[in-house]
Amino acid sequence: MRNADETQDTARRKLVDPTLTWEMIAQTSDPPVATSTSWRRYEKFDTAARAAGFENPPLIDMRASDVHFTDQLVTTA
Repeated sequence: MRNADETQDTARRKLVDPTLTWEMIAQTSDPPVATSTSWRRYEKFDTAARAAGFENPPLIDMRASDVHFTDQLVTTA
């Protein structure tokens, strides 16, 4: 279940501090991973959270290349 733990750790760190870059998360992972791996881990979390119906608080849309955090809150009706 290590993959689930790694995915949760990546998601938790990004949600706690949205200013962390994917590169920073990748470099500080244990063990360090490629930047694309940190992104894929977050993407797994995001997909699962949305499929489970999580929307409150709204998830930050990290898919944009230049995220403006307050402008990128995703809400669903």
